[in-house]
Amino acid sequence: MPQRVTLRDIARKAKLHASTVSRALRNHPNVPPSTRLRVQKISKKLGYIPDPKLASLAIHLRNLHGVSYQATLAWVFNGSNPNWWRGGSIYNDFYDGARMRAEELGYKLEIFWLNEAGMSMKRASSVLRARNISGLVIAPLSRTFARLNLDWSFFSTVAIGYSLISPQLHRVAPNHFSAAKTLVHQLWSYGYRRIGFASKASLDQRMQHGWSGGYMTYLAEKLRRYPDAPIVPFFTRDLSPQRIEPSFWKWYEKYRPEVIITPSATFVPELLKKRGLQVPRDVGLAYLNLQAETGPQAGIYEKPVKVGAAAIELLTGMLQHHEKGIPESPKKVLIEGAWKDGNTLRKMVAPKIGGVASKEPQSKQRGINGSRRTSVGSRRCP
Repeated sequence: MPQRVTLRDIARKAKLHASTVSRALRNHPNVPPSTRLRVQKISKKLGYIPDPKLASLAIHLRNLHGVSYQATLAWVFNGSNPNWWRGGSIYNDFYDGARMRAEELGYKLEIFWLNEAGMSMKRASSVLRARNISGLVIAPLSRTFARLNLDWSFFSTVAIGYSLISPQLHRVAPNHFSAAKTLVHQLWSYGYRRIGFASKASLDQRMQHGWSGGYMTYLAEKLRRYPDAPIVPFFTRDLSPQRIEPSFWKWYEKYRPEVIITPSATFVPELLKKRGLQVPRDVGLAYLNLQAETGPQAGIYEKPVKVGAAAIELLTGMLQHHEKGIPESPKKVLIEGAWKDGNTLRKMVAPKIGGVASKEPQSKQRGINGSRRTSVGSRRCP
């Protein structure tokens, strides 16, 4: 059995001290970039594989004696101004989770704005290298289907979310598909049957159709069991505020959803309030991405702090294993969200579906014009 290559073997070949080799393999900023690159090439040529037991021991000792500074990482984003990413609370939570986890592991997280005056992709790559930054977290970008052309060969990189479409990098994201399935499951258990889904089409595209995919999958499972269950088609439009309102009400009046699934940042609550409909008396609301863990709304909290932390954990692992450039087989780490009850839903009485009788009479809801109407569940929507 071939003997394991050790740090001392690499040190002898590189004519360096073993402690310098150890820091070079961890991309420590105190080691010159040229030395780091030379050591990493030698380690690869010799077939060096870190001993997991020794690595575990090193982590234990660092925890006992405190974590020393390892390196600086960059939180990379674009947008029209340097504070663009602070506009949504979920983006702040992504960053806070990443920053806190980085500090726990001995790393500093530095904010890097790509749209600074005179900043090109080539210059951004040069500036990052000049600052001895080799680990990047690509924050959610301002546009869906965004492309970045940094010199990736010098960096270990992890993206958060799906806004970066090219290149395909390792990424961490909330599990949107699972979240939507969980949401529909909870609504079904509450007795809701006419379940609507309303969103801007671009938002669902930004999530790679995870929300709509999870919603459709769960309903398809229910339709196999209850073929007479009502079907409410998607309402997904990218229209101006003036055009989306009449389009939304046409959909609503035709299909009469008992509850509407929607992202938090959407037009639905405002339109319902404008028309005088009360939530949840007239129609329920369930949010796909609650902006806070506490609050009155019902829906899924996507745990953005844990998403940010997971991005750092994946990135620091890449740095320790010298994984740079565009990966041949990109990894995707999905963080499960959590269901949260709230006052935007109420318990319904499930109607008869497929010959299965309810124990209580069907519930009633108000229509758009304020008149009483009976919730219909024993036939499909028109």
